[in-house]
Amino acid sequence: MGCAEHRRPKPTRHPQIRLLSLKENTRIPIRHRIGPITAFLTGVFLIVTGLYVFFSAKSDLVVEHEWIGTIPSTHYAVAGSQGPVIVMAHGFAGSRTMLKPIAFYLAHRGYRVTTFDFPGHGENPTPMSSEFKLLSGATQQLEDSLRAVVNAKTVNEPQGQQLGLIGHSMATDIMVRLAKSNPRIGPTVGISLYSDEITATEPPNLLVISGEYEPGLRAVALKMVRLVDAAAKEGEIVEGTSGVRRAALVSPGVEHVGVLYSSTTKQLAADWLDQGFGLANADAPSPRPIGISLLITLAGAILCFLPISKLLGGFVNGQQAPPKKLWICIVIPSILAPLIAGLVHSGLGDKPIPMPGMTYLTIHLCVFGLATLFLLRRVGLKIEFNKDWWPAIFYGAYCLGVIAVLIDLLFSSFVPSANRIFPMLALMIGCIPFMIGESVLLYQTNVPWWYRFVLRLAVFGSLATGIALAPESRAILGFFFPVFILFYLVFGTIARWILKRTDNILSVGTLQGIILAYAFACSVPIVSA
Repeated sequence: MGCAEHRRPKPTRHPQIRLLSLKENTRIPIRHRIGPITAFLTGVFLIVTGLYVFFSAKSDLVVEHEWIGTIPSTHYAVAGSQGPVIVMAHGFAGSRTMLKPIAFYLAHRGYRVTTFDFPGHGENPTPMSSEFKLLSGATQQLEDSLRAVVNAKTVNEPQGQQLGLIGHSMATDIMVRLAKSNPRIGPTVGISLYSDEITATEPPNLLVISGEYEPGLRAVALKMVRLVDAAAKEGEIVEGTSGVRRAALVSPGVEHVGVLYSSTTKQLAADWLDQGFGLANADAPSPRPIGISLLITLAGAILCFLPISKLLGGFVNGQQAPPKKLWICIVIPSILAPLIAGLVHSGLGDKPIPMPGMTYLTIHLCVFGLATLFLLRRVGLKIEFNKDWWPAIFYGAYCLGVIAVLIDLLFSSFVPSANRIFPMLALMIGCIPFMIGESVLLYQTNVPWWYRFVLRLAVFGSLATGIALAPESRAILGFFFPVFILFYLVFGTIARWILKRTDNILSVGTLQGIILAYAFACSVPIVSA
């Protein structure tokens, strides 16, 4: 029994991951280099193309940044333009960056367009009121912010000169409330609108644009039009007494966010404003497909990383055979997380993290991740980590230094302001163990490819269960599911390429957790205590 031939041989260690030197690269056969080089050049081409489409859409525009009190705003116009002023307001968890596609187009049509960040959103340092259900709380605060911007933009305008309003989602209700009380507000456009303040006569000049895949909001829009004409149909413009003009129109093939990037939305909004201000724009330019520039640029940034990841080494990490009871590492955390997180959250409340729903989410993810790691050990998985952290640091640097910057430029505010640093650190308490647990489960074992989808469905199902157990306080978490999906599609794809080429799951999982916390901290509004 003690003889060497009866001893179990020690597993061979993988070579340390390292960048291939130039000398070693020259030894790689040319046929093996064509694929990575082609992928990298294709990625660069997509990035350049996407950025060109985006920046060409703002060519010839004068862009000015201004603070209106504590409200950051951006002004777009063609040099010397004296066209009507348009104020645009973003939706919940959005920012003025998301309004760029429409702002660019309207500015090229001769309008002077102003976008801004609501309290708690984007670069606005003022927290948003946490009293979402009180009219004297968040609603009044947002209306005061919109009023401040409108007043600032009308103070130098001729007496009686009206301006136009465009709002998306949350801002539509705020826009309607202000339009009813301010005679200087003319044509209004509500994108993905919902408001209980609309009547048969107020606002008098209202266009509602909904995405094709927003059936509930399309029904609301049609109801708003039928207040004027009970027989009205979707797609019709109706007119009532006292100059009331209203329509419910649809942008095809888009949903709640995509509707902002739709060329149809831009065209419909511009035509409605032209009609409202009595302008003739027969030679107006056609909308440019700015929305596609975001997809092209992100696709290029992701594709560029694929050949870069191959520089980490030429081997695939060692994977253990999955334990027979691995399924319990998915099922049990899915059940435990909403139950335990609910109990802990009921004692803490939402005060620790000043972002709606984020205290509960942090606890939920922490419980899910720790339970996963504990059960993986119980079913016999040997979790091994080495001390090589630089591949994960390289992954984090690329995600934050390249992809996050592109998202901030093209899509929405994605560079954290100072008041978001503490929430981001607090979110890491849940995000890091959660992502380590997921990484170990999926990449330390030789599980089938479809396990990724099963695990993520379980995560979303677990969160949905937590919301259902206390819908009044947690329903707002549903707004942030797209952040999770974006994380998996973009940052998760890149992480997967590294996880397949490293035997240090701990480091990559940790950086994934940091980036997930970063994504939530940049996307979720800051609220007051």
